[in-house]
Amino acid sequence: MRVSFLSTLFIGCCFHLSAAALQLPVNYTTPPTPQGFRVDVKFDDRHPMNPALIYGAAITAADYWAPPSWDSIVHGGGQVRFGERIAIYLADFSVAAGSSLLRRGHLMLALHKLVFTVSERNLFFRPYVHVYLAGRLLATIALMSQPNEELALDSTNASIALEPDDSGLMQAVDVPWLRVRWQSIHARRVPAADMFTSMMDAIVDSATEPENSPRSHINAVSESGNCGFNVHKSSDGSPQRHELTNEILRTVLLMIMGEIFLRRRRFAELDFVILGDGVEMAQGFWLKIGNDNIHKANRTAVER
Repeated sequence: MRVSFLSTLFIGCCFHLSAAALQLPVNYTTPPTPQGFRVDVKFDDRHPMNPALIYGAAITAADYWAPPSWDSIVHGGGQVRFGERIAIYLADFSVAAGSSLLRRGHLMLALHKLVFTVSERNLFFRPYVHVYLAGRLLATIALMSQPNEELALDSTNASIALEPDDSGLMQAVDVPWLRVRWQSIHARRVPAADMFTSMMDAIVDSATEPENSPRSHINAVSESGNCGFNVHKSSDGSPQRHELTNEILRTVLLMIMGEIFLRRRRFAELDFVILGDGVEMAQGFWLKIGNDNIHKANRTAVER
């Protein structure tokens, strides 16, 4: 179930998309929140953290906690590792009553709120996310790191050159038949926050349906509304051995985040093709759809 778009933009696409028009939202669209549901995001300013670490860890946790379905119960707490020294901890306080009231969907909404709050307020400190239902604290999500690791990801603020044209082919580690071909030709810069928040928006969308459910497309948008994301199933008539599912979509998004966002530090318009055993399954892109002046005066260490 999705809330209606506040407005839409029809965009002619490039890179294997011909002249077909695709519909992109210009306002992000999380699923409706349960009655009495509330998320509070707090920051500990004694512990500055690199923006890439916060965004990357939250997106990794969303991918980990999404299966099997939106309404499935979270049994107790746990942790998700991001790199060697970073962990996202979950404390489930609702189990004290005998059975957990915490659902996977609650975690998705909480992590979405975290990432969008970081982008909106430009706060890069250790975050704590408190999840409430009907006034009762259900859970807390905390991103923790070992000493001296808070700024480990590109904390020098050195200038990073953006290559005018770039492309590559990625192989999924755990899915031998899955590859992603990507390219960024004549691309315009996109603020890192827009790339990360639109990715989180897409992951939350994918989590609203079971992980093995087939998807024809996903639209997403950044917190600022200035960057649109789309992925859609190819329709060229080629026989396909593999289904485009929510699980595969999330796998592809994490591949892109790891290789292009975090390793290459590349934040620009991007086109990609998802391949199954060498056969095109889906096409997608990030596209700049608005003015990012709001970000220019306050760029983060991720993109400086």
